[in-house]
Amino acid sequence: MYRDQRHSVDAVAALAPTHSITVVAIHKQKHDLVLAPGLHSIAAPRAAFTEAFIADLFRRVRPDLFICRTPFVEVLAHAKKNSVRTLPVFADIFENTNLRMLVQNLRLRQVLTGAHISCVSNHSLNASRSMARALFYPARRILPWDWRRIEAVEPPKSALARPDQPRAFFAGKLTPDKGVDDCLVALGKVRAGGLDLSITFAGQGDLDSWKTRAEALGVAGSAHFIGTIPNTDVSTQMRAHDIVLVPSRHSYPEGMPNTIYEGLASRSPLVVSDHPAFRGRITDGQGCMVFAGSNPESLAATLKQLCGDQALYARLSANSETALNSLYIGIEWSHLITQFIADPENTSRWADPNSLKALALTR
Repeated sequence: MYRDQRHSVDAVAALAPTHSITVVAIHKQKHDLVLAPGLHSIAAPRAAFTEAFIADLFRRVRPDLFICRTPFVEVLAHAKKNSVRTLPVFADIFENTNLRMLVQNLRLRQVLTGAHISCVSNHSLNASRSMARALFYPARRILPWDWRRIEAVEPPKSALARPDQPRAFFAGKLTPDKGVDDCLVALGKVRAGGLDLSITFAGQGDLDSWKTRAEALGVAGSAHFIGTIPNTDVSTQMRAHDIVLVPSRHSYPEGMPNTIYEGLASRSPLVVSDHPAFRGRITDGQGCMVFAGSNPESLAATLKQLCGDQALYARLSANSETALNSLYIGIEWSHLITQFIADPENTSRWADPNSLKALALTR
């Protein structure tokens, strides 16, 4: 669980003494538990969320308010049908690259439209703008949200710890869409060029499968899979390594991953893909270097350049704090939740000054 996941869990738990809270999660392990007075947790696999199951959930819980963390059309449709005051809080990029996606987005727009919804929210700037473009949703009703600020570590780094043996770090889901395979292929190319690079991978996934893949590529001795680690250890590992990797492919539905914030805060230069969610938010040469996503050759070339230029490395570390501070746009997550609970109809107009339109960020 990363830093702000813990913060979000704690924020929800803190509501229980004064509210009746039910948290419903999509999870492979089914459960139905009362965790504390006023705090109920329900989980079921994705396949279990049939129309009948969703309808039964709404009958059982009978919510006055609904905060939806994922663009689940069928669930949102039931909230609309039952006139439940709803706050959608997403972390997703929306695109209309084909007819199927357009139809899906128009369907989502339909269930997000009505008197039961005063505003919608999406993580950070690009994801929020994508809602306006792909869903044709009014910018005056879209609120970018963000996590709490992270303070940058001092001092910045002046050089790689060992220029002859640079160490890179990846944190996230161990899947191809997150760029893990691209990292392994790039690692082989960099090492074939004579640079003794290693990469540590932290996160949930099929470790044995990835170790087998690394062995097939001839990089088993320099690709270290350490599994899931506590968030405090993620920050420590980022600082201890020379480089932080955020290699997401365009196919992965990113918002603005916490690893970018934490990586910049660690002062270890980032190597980041040109994912649509990152464009205009991070700048090549400002705390990070950008490579072409899904392109191991581009990633390898970027890593070689960074590891071979100590002045560039020091400059990226020095300006990472400025890059970090520039990322924060929008209402802080827990404040968004408490404002909605206090005034779900936006009677006080709390949402208005936090919208894309009010912030002059519609573009």
